[in-house]
Amino acid sequence: MKVTVHGCRGSIATASPNTQKYGVNTTCFELSFKGYKIVFDTGTGFQNLAFAGKDITKLILYSHFHHDYIQGLDFHDGLFDKGHQVTFSTALVRGDHLRRTTNTYFSGQYFPMDMLSKTPHIQFKDITFTKACFAPDFQLDWLALAHPGCSYG
Repeated sequence: MKVTVHGCRGSIATASPNTQKYGVNTTCFELSFKGYKIVFDTGTGFQNLAFAGKDITKLILYSHFHHDYIQGLDFHDGLFDKGHQVTFSTALVRGDHLRRTTNTYFSGQYFPMDMLSKTPHIQFKDITFTKACFAPDFQLDWLALAHPGCSYG
């Protein structure tokens, strides 16, 4: 099992000599093990994450929808490769609501392209369904966190 921190900076990505020690990107953590790659949040650090082989199961879990936790999503080249099946899930809302939220953030009104029209291979699943799917290989649980706007970890 390997944990990689691709971003742990606060609300704004900040590249300067003073911030190099603790990283310059907003939140994105990667957990890799036994054919799985689980990504926690897609802040600006998400652009540096390697999706690896197409046979690796990819799961993106969101703790909450503050902009600094999602803003890197549309800047990852591998996400647009139809050969990479990717599942999105969160304990915050059901899968269909997660799809709508993602579509709101990453479509014409707020972003220069409609991301979901270019990524039909992405699946949005309820967290209980996600938990059940992966139960043979690992246990997935979550708990509410004290954070403005609701958050789960």
